[in-house]
Amino acid sequence: MFSQKKHKYQRRTFRSLFIEPFKQIKFGLSFLGLSSLFLLIMAYMIVSAFMAQYQQLMELYDVTDEGAKYTLITNDVFMGNIIYLSLAYFFYIVVLFYTVFKITHRFYGPTVAINRFTKQMEEGNYAFRLNLRKGDELQNVAGYLNQMAETLQKRHGVPKQEQPEKT
Repeated sequence: MFSQKKHKYQRRTFRSLFIEPFKQIKFGLSFLGLSSLFLLIMAYMIVSAFMAQYQQLMELYDVTDEGAKYTLITNDVFMGNIIYLSLAYFFYIVVLFYTVFKITHRFYGPTVAINRFTKQMEEGNYAFRLNLRKGDELQNVAGYLNQMAETLQKRHGVPKQEQPEKT
């Protein structure tokens, strides 16, 4: 790999995960939509199986009172399970978004830094170097870009900011 200058970075905070919030939220919502679709399909399959077994049980014991049929469905155990499943799904959403922001931060962070780097190269500041945090993706790309900047700096001499003004 390429040697990078060691920089002291502060520990990442939850707020620092928001590099490209709209893109990250869009990414998270697509995962949430896919997960919700899967959950709905599974819920339909479970409810269908439950209703089939319930219907078979009602026929087996010959229960004709409509009120008795639905009290069996809406008993405390069933309602408790619905509450537990709802809480589990809520925590799933929280963990999903935290994970999405954490993962996308590793990709969007370097792309923002690379965009900044290319702007500096375009402006002629060949002394500018790209520094990514340890663990970020695209480390090898950053190394190649820094090598390119070094070559440009050697080829074109003094960086743009340090050139004497022409009179």
